[in-house]
Amino acid sequence: MNDRARRSVEKLLGTPLPQSTRAVFYERHQPSGDLSMYTAWARVEMPKEDAPMLVSRLDMSHGGASAETDFLLSSGWNVFPEARPAWFAIREPSDRAVARPFGVNGWLVADYADGALLILATDTGCSP
Repeated sequence: MNDRARRSVEKLLGTPLPQSTRAVFYERHQPSGDLSMYTAWARVEMPKEDAPMLVSRLDMSHGGASAETDFLLSSGWNVFPEARPAWFAIREPSDRAVARPFGVNGWLVADYADGALLILATDTGCSP
């Protein structure tokens, strides 16, 4: 497992990943060194039954929980698609997708697909 990617994702999320995590991929994009805006993508390969525990620790909500959550789930995945890594293959978010505000002025969205929890974080504050 890529320990550096694991540490980066744990720092980004502010919580440890489950022990059952099999692999972690992480990439961060900052369009300009003059801006504090960034987007980070993570793929955390874990058993499906362990994903809800991590989502719960992150205090994320499913669609329908609030207008803000619905907005984030409908548009939050389409950040810098030209920079999105190939291993972050999200089609349309499922009904299991979750979201919440994140950082200074950003958001966090996540969905479980193909054996992994896919997480996208974006913010305009200090980058992890």
